[in-house]
Amino acid sequence: MGNKVRFLSGIIVSTFFLILLLRDINFIQLRETVSSIQISWILVAIVPYTLALILRSLRWSSLLKNSINISNSESMSIILIGYAANNLLPIRLGEILRALIIEKRYASPKMQVMGTIVIERLFDGLVLAIFLMIIIATLGNSSILQPLAIIAGIGFTIGIIFIAFLAIKADLIRGKMHILLSFTPNKFRPHLRQWLSNFITGLLALRKLRGFTSVLAMSFISWTLEAVAFWFVGLSFGLSIHPLTYLGVVSAANLAMIAPSTSGGVGPFEFFGSEMLILLGVGSSVAVAFIITVHVFVLLPVTLIGIILFWRLETSLQMFGSSKWDFLKNGRRN
Repeated sequence: MGNKVRFLSGIIVSTFFLILLLRDINFIQLRETVSSIQISWILVAIVPYTLALILRSLRWSSLLKNSINISNSESMSIILIGYAANNLLPIRLGEILRALIIEKRYASPKMQVMGTIVIERLFDGLVLAIFLMIIIATLGNSSILQPLAIIAGIGFTIGIIFIAFLAIKADLIRGKMHILLSFTPNKFRPHLRQWLSNFITGLLALRKLRGFTSVLAMSFISWTLEAVAFWFVGLSFGLSIHPLTYLGVVSAANLAMIAPSTSGGVGPFEFFGSEMLILLGVGSSVAVAFIITVHVFVLLPVTLIGIILFWRLETSLQMFGSSKWDFLKNGRRN
């Protein structure tokens, strides 16, 4: 029932933002704008976007290497599978899928893997919030985007402080875990203790300043590279806005995906991304055409490659004793 409620709420949220996005759009102008795109710039945009993905795979493999020895290429493959699942399935099941694949291939507890994924998500959110706040402060107030930047900045900062505390005080927390779980039912307590312990183990990369700064730096660079990709797509539309302002477009569009929505963040991504472009002086029809194009650009290739990589895991998935799609259902139940 919970998954159905989240799915339906996602449909409602996506529909709401799509209506807001398209309510005043001149569809004839929108079509003309799309038909005039210079495809060559979009092809160039593949380079920085690919580099951003490679850097994120390096970041994740560095987090995982505290417990397992995983190659950067395999890390990249599993990330792409997870991203594809996020784009096709509700409630970000791709994150669970990544954890399950690592658990089965390396016998690493899924809650430990989830700890590394939580690190990724929190640092990504913090970097995007910082970018958005800087751009808004430079350009002036935005009644729609400023609350998004403030709420995201505060939320992700608190989240990072909390997981850093868990990592630094891991031994103390494990020693006091019986107190922390004393209010839980007895029959669940051993499982909860093991899950919490494994999750904290996944956070141990933040125990040292070097690990913390490394994750932060790779997060900054990877999102900057994605902003460069957005800039090249903007050049395909003939947009003349400053390249650095694409940091704000990337941030607004991706932070909006925090809200429940359909798979791939359709709706919030387009609405808030176009709002940033309009704030930058881009016409509404051009802004909508751009943000739809760039969303297809970041969704379609990753999804197709992820599906291919997932099917190539067929032999490995046989160890689950179930089909590929049963595997995804198991991921949902976990």
